[in-house]
Amino acid sequence: SAKFNNFYLGLTGRIFDSGTNKMDILLNVGQEESLYGIPMTDHVYVDLVARYGLEFDFYNLALSAGIKYINDYEDEGFKVERDWDIHFALENEFIFTEKFTIGLDMYYDLLSKHKLIDKYDPVSNYKIKAYDEYGFAVDANYGINENSYIGLYFDVAFNDISDSGFKDVTDYQFGLKLTSNF
Repeated sequence: SAKFNNFYLGLTGRIFDSGTNKMDILLNVGQEESLYGIPMTDHVYVDLVARYGLEFDFYNLALSAGIKYINDYEDEGFKVERDWDIHFALENEFIFTEKFTIGLDMYYDLLSKHKLIDKYDPVSNYKIKAYDEYGFAVDANYGINENSYIGLYFDVAFNDISDSGFKDVTDYQFGLKLTSNF
């Protein structure tokens, strides 16, 4: 579509580097679209991640764990309250040349409960229980200069949601991303 629903700005700080072993802290702030029976409102989030990685000549491997805060938000007479989401990932990057890489990431998320409050009809308030989501993402990246990569990505997520008329949903996302080092 012509509208950007999901985007973020991320900062990465390297706190440990001993050649092959790396430890990073990531802080991402962004906006994403609501899903699964909640009014389709874009909302803001903050994500803090710790990532440990191994860096080799033609392959990189990383394990990450993070916690994500999603603000409460309102739209069209509804208020949505959220808790903290927790996520884990195994990230693989295959380096073919200095300019071309392919990534394959596998992840697990524990998504917090959602509470939907209808301001005009409190009887219709409902909750979505916490649920698991897991999936994989594939990306292909091309170096447009020494500090920037442009990439295409595709993400498939499976979850065990079973509330508000949804059950075991599969979600697909794809897009374009720009990564810059400065």
